[in-house]
Amino acid sequence: MNERRPQGFSLVEVCMALGIVSFAIIAVLGMLTVGINTNKNSLENTAISIMSRQVVGSLRAQTFSDLPNIASVTTSSQTQLLEAYFDASGMRLQDTSTTPPADLSRTAALTKGALYKCTVSAKGDTQTTGLSLNSSTLPALVALTITFSWPAQLTTPPNSAVVHASLSNGD
Repeated sequence: MNERRPQGFSLVEVCMALGIVSFAIIAVLGMLTVGINTNKNSLENTAISIMSRQVVGSLRAQTFSDLPNIASVTTSSQTQLLEAYFDASGMRLQDTSTTPPADLSRTAALTKGALYKCTVSAKGDTQTTGLSLNSSTLPALVALTITFSWPAQLTTPPNSAVVHASLSNGD
């Protein structure tokens, strides 16, 4: 007598396997969105780091007394020094037909694909007020607040990041 052995899987086994696989797929998809958001934040932080280095480098390359609005800097409030725009790759949008290159207006920057708006403001350091390395009336040290906001097309962008730096009056 040949007994017949059942071949294949039962319906209960197939349902259990599908349930386990479905649970695993849902968990992986949940982690995928977390990974995508983390990657997006990492790219934004890298771009902000590059752009802030450009801004601070260009300010430090100038003579302190030639910085825009530096004579208006006080220890009591922030004074806006400049407003600049950057494209998606982190390149500063400037008018290269002038020497030195000048920052573009908002309208001109938006037509060239500006994604990031950068506002630099300064406040004189209260600890060094009255101290000057070159006997001028300018503060010896200013604290910079560099604010990046994006997308630049919106008047009140939903995303922003703030970077702090300092400049010394060492003319």
